[in-house]
Amino acid sequence: MDQARDLIQQITTNTDEFATPITFTDKLGTGRVCGGIAIKHNLTFDPFTNTYTSSKTTRLSMSEPGMVAAGIAVRNAANEVAMIGYKVSWKDVMGISWDYVVKKNFAGETTGSIVLLLEDFKQ
Repeated sequence: MDQARDLIQQITTNTDEFATPITFTDKLGTGRVCGGIAIKHNLTFDPFTNTYTSSKTTRLSMSEPGMVAAGIAVRNAANEVAMIGYKVSWKDVMGISWDYVVKKNFAGETTGSIVLLLEDFKQ
């Protein structure tokens, strides 16, 4: 498990290899950058109708130790992952900047991974 945790941290944080620089801005406006895996799809599968539909989904896969090392407050006073409401921004492969807000967070506490589900950022 230690090896798995270390590999996840390496893959998700190293922006010289696979990771994308992602800016996290808290509710006070403080921004911090950490590498992560940003995913955006514009097609989803509806298992009830057995069809594909046009629907945007976005998420981030992160390393909690990497986020903490970048100075991002990941957990609240009760020691629960509390990222809901953070603004996140990154540039895609075409250089287009995207802004989202975290709507759900899921911690993989065995490996130190965190998955963040996003929704469009509205000013």
